Amino acid sequence: EKVLMKVANCLKDILIKTKKPIGLFGMPNSSRLLDENGQLNRRFTKRMSLDPLAWSPSEDTRCELKEFLSQLDNVLPLEEPSNLDDHGIAHRFYLATGGVVEKVVKVVRTATCFAIDRGKSRIGVEDLSDAYDDQLADAYPGKDNPFVQHQKASPRRSKKAGGSPSDTNRRVRAS
Repeated sequence: EKVLMKVANCLKDILIKTKKPIGLFGMPNSSRLLDENGQLNRRFTKRMSLDPLAWSPSEDTRCELKEFLSQLDNVLPLEEPSNLDDHGIAHRFYLATGGVVEKVVKVVRTATCFAIDRGKSRIGVEDLSDAYDDQLADAYPGKDNPFVQHQKASPRRSKKAGGSPSDTNRRVRAS
């Protein structure tokens, strides 16, 4: 509670001194800072949340996840479209990421790097599988890789030791 009070006071000082509009962004529990401080609560009345992208099991429905994957596919630096918005691929993305934008982007960015490194003109399922192993598998140790073609009990490959395309961006975490 002392930390919350210090942060709240610091925010109030910034607001008063700058006399500029300020937007706050954070995880859902960070709203506690505003809820427990009446002065800040009055100053930040408009609240929004970015929910995971919606998924529809119906192939005919154009859901948020498919639309987002389509837009990502359009801006990839590859010669051919990767058809990331294909219903089956989009479903695998949903299983892998729960529709969380940050996770979707991590997988697509890493899969793009793998495809380019392998001399491919588009992202393939193997690239997506390896990207999942590289970016998300450690966070979900008991979960199968949804991009593996046939869900056999296969050992996970870690690209981290071999020098992944995203090694320069990754935070170091203890083993």
